[in-house]
Amino acid sequence: MFKAGYKITVAEIDTQITNVFKYNGKQDIKAVGRGGTELSPAIEYYKQHKEFTTCVLFTDGYCNTHLPDCRNLLWVITSDGAKNAHYSPGKTIFIPSWN
Repeated sequence: MFKAGYKITVAEIDTQITNVFKYNGKQDIKAVGRGGTELSPAIEYYKQHKEFTTCVLFTDGYCNTHLPDCRNLLWVITSDGAKNAHYSPGKTIFIPSWN
């Protein structure tokens, strides 16, 4: 997305937002924390910042899968993530396994 010219803001979240930064294509982003994922704070942050056009949630899907209404929401679920959940609202993409 970045290489296609999109401006990207990353909000790292566990049960609350822990870090927000502009992605410049060079950061080495490492997942921290584990368990207890609550995505509602990310949705609220997105809704408060009207300059954003799309909210993309990268997650394993082991979280609250029914979030407050949100325009242009895309769920990206990891290859080892929860496949049977219904993710709402928005569209869902499942990353395939490399095996």
